[in-house]
Amino acid sequence: MVVLAFSAAFGAAACGGGAPGPDSPAGSARDEERATNLLDKARAEKKTETYRRLVSRFPDSKAAGEGRDELAKLLVDEAKALLKSADFATADERAEEATLYAGVELTQAAREVQKGIDEARADRAAKRALESASAGKCASALKAVADPVRAKARAHFKSALMEKTKAALLTCIEQKLAEEVKAGNVEAARSLLTAPDTTAALDKESYKKAEAVLQKQLVEQGLGVLKPLLDAQKWQDAFTKLDELEKAGKLSASERTIANGVVRDAVKQHVQGLVKTALGAKKPGDVQAQIDAAVKVAGWDTVPEEIEMARWRLSIAVECERLRCKLGKPAAAWAWGAVGLRPAESSGGAESGKLSHGQKIWILGKSPAFALIAKDDPGAADGPALFEKASAWAPAKGLMAADTSGWLPPNDQLAGVVVWAPLRAPAKDYHLGTVKKVDGRKATVVRMADKADVVVDLASLRAGTVGSGLKVMAFCTDQVHTETAKVDSVVSTDEGVPKVKIKCDKGDITRVEIGTALVTKAEWLPPKKP
Repeated sequence: MVVLAFSAAFGAAACGGGAPGPDSPAGSARDEERATNLLDKARAEKKTETYRRLVSRFPDSKAAGEGRDELAKLLVDEAKALLKSADFATADERAEEATLYAGVELTQAAREVQKGIDEARADRAAKRALESASAGKCASALKAVADPVRAKARAHFKSALMEKTKAALLTCIEQKLAEEVKAGNVEAARSLLTAPDTTAALDKESYKKAEAVLQKQLVEQGLGVLKPLLDAQKWQDAFTKLDELEKAGKLSASERTIANGVVRDAVKQHVQGLVKTALGAKKPGDVQAQIDAAVKVAGWDTVPEEIEMARWRLSIAVECERLRCKLGKPAAAWAWGAVGLRPAESSGGAESGKLSHGQKIWILGKSPAFALIAKDDPGAADGPALFEKASAWAPAKGLMAADTSGWLPPNDQLAGVVVWAPLRAPAKDYHLGTVKKVDGRKATVVRMADKADVVVDLASLRAGTVGSGLKVMAFCTDQVHTETAKVDSVVSTDEGVPKVKIKCDKGDITRVEIGTALVTKAEWLPPKKP
């Protein structure tokens, strides 16, 4: 009985008393404390292994929740460093592991690292392929791309590798196909195109181009009768011959389409050569008719963009010839007032736009009345290359060799322009206003301070610029008399009225003034030009 009683007492203690179990509140608290201590240690050591131990041993703890994101960031940083050192395999492992612990933002960062790894691996694989392609070893080049593409690689790596190599592979394939077709090895040419490495290494678009190259070469080879006509630039005779062959059943509809392309390619090369020669000739207009005739015979549904651009450049050269303009070294110039523009290909055409007053342009060539201009800096372009940079024709009298932004525009464009003028006679001080109208040698100016109309001499007007460094009068240390100050910057402009920060010459005082209160003197303003 004593033994049974002891056993029962022991069982009761084991079930209901003694130390708390791991699922008890006290056990959970102890685990949370251990997890927190391990998190502190991980933060101090900055070791991924300690963080891994934390999330493995105490996965449901609050500390593990914080540690997962910190572990992910450490893994992403390690992956970036490994990528820089070209350890792609380990970098990829770290980035992939980071996604197991990361939130949305860090997962995206890990994926970006993997993209970088794919790009670097693609560069490495592409280098080998490009070396083989440049040496004419097409089979080796194709295999160097096909093998990694067929492997279990990520989609970004595959697309990056194919993008980096497709141009070189196409060039190599085209040369190889040409050699085989010329030697009569048509089946060998077809085999190259249908080989597994070729279909794997090229994307759909590139493969279609390779197929088109082979078809074209086969048609060219079979239409040797065209060569003498193309060499003699007898474009119409070439198309007539194709009509005869198609009518006789020696040319299928699909082959006829390709054959038309062969003739049109020859026309395109001929036209581009003519334009290049004509642009540097004294009389480019002499060949314009030949070019127009060749384009007409070619019969394109849509004239190729490069042909249109070449003809457009030629039309500018022809217009330059007509105007007796001379090209020169590009020189900067500025518009004086609003300057109307005419199309580069036709100075007599409808106005195509305007230059704003003070706008900087570059003069490429001059005629007595017009200047051929570029709106963007043409750099070191010279000779015929200048026609590629041309934007428009502008009246030469509206362009000045000096910066005109501080000048008043021509008198007939003064209405609506903000000016400085002596608007409180008999005082000679200058105030801001807006020109209302010009009548002979007088101008009516609306005073900015109170909207009053004031008539002043046209010669007294100055450009109403309020730039940094402009000398003005303002209340500084003396609140009764104004003292000299300088404009530091324009703070804002509200309905044409500027608000400026000024610095007084004395007292190191800075304040903000409204444009209506600004006063200056004629001698402090830039001179009226021209």
